[in-house]
Amino acid sequence: GLGRDFDDVQVSGTSGTAADVPDVPDDDPVAEAKEAIVRYMGENPKITYEELSKKISLGRKTVQRYIQSLKDARRIRRIGSERSGHWEVVE
Repeated sequence: GLGRDFDDVQVSGTSGTAADVPDVPDDDPVAEAKEAIVRYMGENPKITYEELSKKISLGRKTVQRYIQSLKDARRIRRIGSERSGHWEVVE
C-alpha cells in the first residue's frame, strides 16, 4: 500500500543549543536576513523589494515584513516615495 512503517526511523539531534556553548553565536536566520537587507541597502539605496527577495532567497512578503521590522527598530528609513525614493541606513 501507500502507507509507510516509521518504526525504523530514528531522529537524531543535540540536547543543547549554541547558546549553551560560550563564544558560539546562535544560528539566527532572521537576524542574518535582516543584516543582509541592511547591507544590500547600504550598497544600493535604490534596491527594490523584488531585488532583495532574489538576493536573499526569501519571498517578497517576508522581505517586506523584515524591512518593516527594521524601520520600526530605526535601523533603516525610506526617503521619498515608494517609486522614486531610496533607502537610508541609520548608523
